[in-house]
Amino acid sequence: MPPRTFPRSGSPILQRLVQALRVPYAALAGAVFAGAVFAGLWAAPVRAQEGSPKSVVEGFYTALVQVMKQGPQLGYHGRHAKLDPVIDKAFHLAVMGRVAIGPQWSQLNPDQQQRAIDAFHRFTVANYAAQFSSFDGEKFEIGKESTATNDNIMVETRLVLADGESFRLNYLMRKYERGWRIVDVYLDGTASEVVRRRSEFSSVLSRQGIEGLIRMIDQRIEALSKG
Repeated sequence: MPPRTFPRSGSPILQRLVQALRVPYAALAGAVFAGAVFAGLWAAPVRAQEGSPKSVVEGFYTALVQVMKQGPQLGYHGRHAKLDPVIDKAFHLAVMGRVAIGPQWSQLNPDQQQRAIDAFHRFTVANYAAQFSSFDGEKFEIGKESTATNDNIMVETRLVLADGESFRLNYLMRKYERGWRIVDVYLDGTASEVVRRRSEFSSVLSRQGIEGLIRMIDQRIEALSKG
C-alpha cells in the first residue's frame, strides 16, 4: 500500500510517535519544509551500506523495535536505559537542542548552555521511552537518500502499521567527525521536530528565561516517567 500523506488519527503507533516528537498533531498537515524537495516513487527497502546515512537510521530503527517488543517487561526505566545510548549515537542532540533554543543560545553562559543541552537530551530520550512502550506489529521501512541543503542528506522512511497503512517519517542527516548523525526529523515528510520544539520553547524562554525552560523540561520528564 502506498504511503498516506496523513494517516488516521486513531492509529495508536501514530499517536505515540507524535507525542514522542512533541509535535502538535493538528499542525502536522500544514507544516512546510523549504530546504529539500521530496519526489519520486518509493523503492523497495534495501539494506544500507555500513557508515552511510541510511545505516544510522536503520540501526536506530532496529534498536527501537527491539525495545518496543520488550517494552512491557522493561518498564519505563528499562526502556530509557536501553534507548539512551542508541539515541545518543544516532542523533546529534547538541545541535538539535541549540537550534531549538534559538537566538537566546548566544546569550547563555557555558554552564547554562551545557545544562540546556543535557535537559534536551533527557527530554528526547524520556519521550521515546515513555511513548514507544509496546509493539503492535509495526515495521519501519527505509527508502531513498536525497541531497538536501549544505551537503546534508535526507533519508526517507515510512512507518507501516499492521493493517498496511503507512506514513512518511524523514531524517535530515549531517556528517561530523563521528560520522553521519540525525539533526532533524520530519513527520509526514514535512513537519520539522526542531522547528516545533523551537516554537514550543520560545514562549517559555521569553517569559521565564533558560532556568524556566529547564524547569519545564524537568517537569515534563517527571510526568513521562510516571506514565
